Order: sequence, then C-alpha cells, then structure tokens
Amino acid sequence: MPKIIIALFLSIFFVIGCGEKAEEKAIEHQIKKATGSDAKVDISDNKIHIAGNTEEGAFTMSVGKSAEIPKDFPSDIFIYKPSETSAAMKMPEGYSLSLTTENEVAKVAEAYQKEMKSEGWSEKATMNFGEQSVFVYEKESRIANIAIASTDGKTHITLTIGKN
Repeated sequence: MPKIIIALFLSIFFVIGCGEKAEEKAIEHQIKKATGSDAKVDISDNKIHIAGNTEEGAFTMSVGKSAEIPKDFPSDIFIYKPSETSAAMKMPEGYSLSLTTENEVAKVAEAYQKEMKSEGWSEKATMNFGEQSVFVYEKESRIANIAIASTDGKTHITLTIGKN
C-alpha cells in the first residue's frame, strides 16, 4: 500500500503548480480512491505536505524546497551537510529522505562510510560506479540503504531506513 501512495503522490506532485485548496482536495480524493485511506494535504511555502493513515499505520510526506525531516528521524542516521532536503517520508515501515548537495559523490560517500560506522552501523554491501555509490548498513533490527548519484551537476542522496 505505501508504494501506491508514493507513486500517486509523486505523479500528482509533478502535475500541480500552485497551492490552491481545490488541488489539495483533489489530491486527497485521489489518495482516498487509490488506498481507501483518508489523508490531509497542504500545499504551501514551496512544498507539499501529506499526512494520513493506512491499514499499516500513519504516514507523512513532505516534498519541495521546504521539505521537513520528520522530528523523530533516527538520530544515528547521518544526514550530510551541507545539503537541502527535497523530500522526506515517514511510513510505518521506516523513513526515506532525498537530499541534494553541491559536493562530489566521492566526498559524500566517504563521509557516509565514516559517519555510519561511527554510529555503530555495520556495512553489509558497497557498490561504487564512478558517479554513483550505494551502501547497505545494518544495526540491530534495522537496515539503512544509502544511494548517492551525480546528475545535472548536483549530488543526490537517497536514504531509506527500515526494519530488517
């Protein structure tokens, strides 16, 4: 079900232009139609914020220039600085963040390898493809996937944290 919400959300995000109440209601209706769940949509301040519940539990999504990292995001997950948050999701299964920085992939990758290990995470897999790096870490009953890639002159970081 969360995959349906994410796909619906992202497709709607690219269609809308400004934060009118009619658009918010239309998105809420589409989420209800796709998932059977109610959601509250707020389009303002260069972002879209969606909060709702599914059979699995509560979810929140924030996308745009003012996307907000959930307040209860795990403190032992390194968030690269300097970076801008372009998307943040909290789902019953875990969290997902999308960050953007001007720094090179190699510098970002090196920082993640150092900081995740210093937080007690165990590196389980590493893949480096030049302008792309992917890391998988485990800690207790959690797993963290980190993807770092360069596109359009910027480095994009995707963090996905869930239960193992």
